[in-house]
Amino acid sequence: MSRLLQVGRDEKLDRITAEILAENRAMQKVCEKLGFCLHRAADVVKVEFEL
Repeated sequence: MSRLLQVGRDEKLDRITAEILAENRAMQKVCEKLGFCLHRAADVVKVEFEL
């Protein structure tokens, strides 16, 4: 994930977004530790990181 963020910066992207299944708590924790904003819905968590 850290490498993905670096590639996004290198490519001059504004943000990186993803959707994670609600039951995938491990990936949610990784995203939280990296500074992503999490938006929870019923079955999916949308994450966003401003670059």
